[in-house]
Amino acid sequence: MHQTNQKQVFSIDLLKIQPPATAGDVPPAVIQHVLNNVIESTHISSICVDGGYTPEQAGGELARPGADLGLSMALLSLGFEPQTAFDLVLNFRLSRGQKYGWHTDTHEGRHGVEVGCGHANAAITEGQYYGVTGKDMLDLIQIVRNYQTQNPGQFLYHVLDRQHLEQGVLVIVSHKFTIQPWGKKNEQDQTNQPDQFFVYDQARDKKLMTELQDYLEIHHQVRKLSDLENAVSRQTNATLGLLASSQGKPIYQVGLTNAGDKLQIIQVGFAPTKESLSDSP
Repeated sequence: MHQTNQKQVFSIDLLKIQPPATAGDVPPAVIQHVLNNVIESTHISSICVDGGYTPEQAGGELARPGADLGLSMALLSLGFEPQTAFDLVLNFRLSRGQKYGWHTDTHEGRHGVEVGCGHANAAITEGQYYGVTGKDMLDLIQIVRNYQTQNPGQFLYHVLDRQHLEQGVLVIVSHKFTIQPWGKKNEQDQTNQPDQFFVYDQARDKKLMTELQDYLEIHHQVRKLSDLENAVSRQTNATLGLLASSQGKPIYQVGLTNAGDKLQIIQVGFAPTKESLSDSP
């Protein structure tokens, strides 16, 4: 990943943010998106990093690769059977009074798209980069669909209707807020510039994985936390490098300064390309 020193700091009051005096080195479109789309964190479930969630769909939910289906995918790569990989994450969510999150989109069933989540669909056809087989992925998705048919109230599920127009990746390193991916345009903005970003709530996802690890240990499904984190990292990088919508896109870290009273945006590098990926752990 290429490193840069681009940094922009400006005042924040969570839902009442004022724009910076100067744009600095971070592109104005990135700053404006953050200003227009910051929202307090909510905790019903998780959504995917996909930029196609409307503000109403995204809410303040934790954005992570594949949503909760992505957690099941990580367990699949650690040797769990598809049914167990689903059951563990579902029951973990239900034990906390939450829901199992996943999504599809309107492309499903066309042009070879088995499921409208790019993270999951890529793992079906390029399983060597994810540590899974296409058959196990198809089995997992069918298990999720079958259970949801009988228990829809236990899921946070959306069908996204969008084209991929993401301009970059926002990595959120705060537990207090997130950034919604598909922007609410400023009324003064008369351009046709797409206002979509991939969003990953890294800090909240690390906490979620720690809590899932604790749950696995309680239920005698012992795995090292580092194994779970490494599986998620491997699969995340695979998706970033395999999907044309994310390859090589700039990555911006968004968080609070140490004092907690200013928002900080730093360009930390670029998403990988397929050529940079490894098909081994």
